[in-house]
Amino acid sequence: EEFKKKIQLHKKSKFQNVDMDPIEEIQNFTAWLSTRKEPFTAIVDGPNAGHWGHNRMDYQQLRIVVDKLEAQNERPLVILPGKYLHAHSSKGRRWFLSPEDQAIVKESGKLYIIKPLCLDDHYWMAATLTRMGGASSTYWMISPEKKANGQLPGLRPMVVTNDLMRDHWVDLLEPRLFQRWKGSHMVHLQFSDDRDEIQLVAAELYSREIQGNYEKEENNNAKKSSKRRKNLTWHFPVAEWDTNERFCIRLPPSS
Repeated sequence: EEFKKKIQLHKKSKFQNVDMDPIEEIQNFTAWLSTRKEPFTAIVDGPNAGHWGHNRMDYQQLRIVVDKLEAQNERPLVILPGKYLHAHSSKGRRWFLSPEDQAIVKESGKLYIIKPLCLDDHYWMAATLTRMGGASSTYWMISPEKKANGQLPGLRPMVVTNDLMRDHWVDLLEPRLFQRWKGSHMVHLQFSDDRDEIQLVAAELYSREIQGNYEKEENNNAKKSSKRRKNLTWHFPVAEWDTNERFCIRLPPSS
């Protein structure tokens, strides 16, 4: 709900004279996601993946990213603004699609086209906050043991992008929540020098912040089953340790 409110405020400040409702467009998108038989596990920031290292959109590079994800047993969805389906201007030049480029962008089932003036960042963020058809929950975890079948460990759906999101999109969520979302969902790309191979850099399994949680125990002596707080455990990330290790301090309950 907070995410939707921030998008609406963004519309009022930026697109006051445009007859287009960004909330309605995103609702159409999330409704479409909910009708799927299987959920997408990797949401690809199409412009970022295709532009990375180039001064124009490289559709073949985008295909390499999609092929890499499928080879690792992911179900990718590419988010792409509509202008990339045809000749378009970028950085002061006019770019045209070759027949090979057109074949890539028209590949069915792996592409969602964003209407003009809609912001693709909103869509790949919304996809990670939507319960898709075929999914038992809004998001789910792939444990490190799953690496045997090629998948990266971490939350699904993941967002594949090298966008560091340092601009105004941070205003979409409260800063701490935004950083937590970013650290747990975003997977980055590393390209080889000849750009024929890529590596996916997994998101963090656990948030890099101090966190505390209470253990709970059942009170079997009560007439009705109830729970009471027991020990409080604090989890501290340590710079010199592995990213998934924590220094833990368990505090007994206060009397």
